[in-house]
Amino acid sequence: MIIQYINAGILEPNEKADFESIVTQLGEKIERVIKNVSKLVVQVKLMSATGKRKQYCVTLRTEGPGAVFSADAVDWDLRRTVRKAVNEVEREITHRYKADSSYRKSYL
Repeated sequence: MIIQYINAGILEPNEKADFESIVTQLGEKIERVIKNVSKLVVQVKLMSATGKRKQYCVTLRTEGPGAVFSADAVDWDLRRTVRKAVNEVEREITHRYKADSSYRKSYL
């Protein structure tokens, strides 16, 4: 699986390393849910950086065989934001293939 990061350069070096490690871990989770994921695109944005806190927006897109799943999440914590986006993509995948009887249900 190819992981492509967009705008990861806006993060601080310690945030960037943490961000990349959690995306690879949770990318494996998506790969267990649906087989043959060819590409995982992760985009991170800073919504508001005023004051001491930063608000992050993470957009996640997976490209698999015959379908593209995407989700976005906004939160103050970067780890929590990535987890929310991954859980949303996982929910979309299970919802899409839940009623398809011809699909081998590897997510169950």
